[in-house]
Amino acid sequence: MDLYWERSYPFYEIEVNDIKALFPQLARHQPITLQKIQIGCRNSNYLLSAGQSKYLLRISSEDSPLFSNEISLNKYLTKLVKCPQLLDYKFKNLRYFLLYEYIPGENLSKYLTTNKLSANHINQVAASLANIHSFDQKGDYVIRELDLPPFQSWYDYFLSNPKTLQLLGDKRSNYIKSFIQKHPELLEQITNYTSFIHSDFRPANMIITPSDQIYYVDWEYCTIGHSLADMGQFFRYSSSFNTNDLSLFANTYNSCAITKIPPNWYPLARLRDLINPLQLLGSVEKKNYNKRKIYLKLLMRLLKN
Repeated sequence: MDLYWERSYPFYEIEVNDIKALFPQLARHQPITLQKIQIGCRNSNYLLSAGQSKYLLRISSEDSPLFSNEISLNKYLTKLVKCPQLLDYKFKNLRYFLLYEYIPGENLSKYLTTNKLSANHINQVAASLANIHSFDQKGDYVIRELDLPPFQSWYDYFLSNPKTLQLLGDKRSNYIKSFIQKHPELLEQITNYTSFIHSDFRPANMIITPSDQIYYVDWEYCTIGHSLADMGQFFRYSSSFNTNDLSLFANTYNSCAITKIPPNWYPLARLRDLINPLQLLGSVEKKNYNKRKIYLKLLMRLLKN
């Protein structure tokens, strides 16, 4: 699963003295220790212990255009769904350093490799996502958005990348292009479901606590976008779910959401998620065979379903 994807950016190294300078309120608590959390491709995360207290230290990469959304919206999101509270942050050397409350538990992606999600888990995720998608876009805050071209052009754009074409081959590339051209109504349906979204709603960004509660982390890309994109990311690895899970998710989501999802939400979500491996394939260095293999395998899995 994508829990084990390789990093796109080197892990940012930080020392205890840097922590004391950034967050002087922690300096009186001894000892201060840092433990790397290896999950993540772009940002660097640490379990920070200061005396008897534990925190999550989150350090952004240098090019994180929407990180301000994660910061400015946290106090609203914590009232909407279960997510860690942002306690303090600093901006230095083009990076954000964010101090969060620490949520003990197991990463949900790792949990899925050895356990089956219960009906309670599916209900939690569905209800939480419905709340996220129902988030009021017009409050006393500004939600930054990326300046993106029309959605109908995305598939052609990523399929025009020479790296992607080389990895996919003509047969696969032509199949995707032909399907998109024959079914413009599906892309229109996807664009009809627009809301505030998490934008990286993968099990890898969820923590299941010892009390069986699910917390949602990594809000770096939260913005206005396709609601079905979040669903496609959550259900990306279809072998972890069955038809009962999908039915339960849809029923719970529709009972909580302002805008209900259509009966064909699942294939639409899968089609929307196809964008991600197409984009990733074109950004992988030629020498990184492992990444290429993972992204290509993901893309083929999405095509089969």
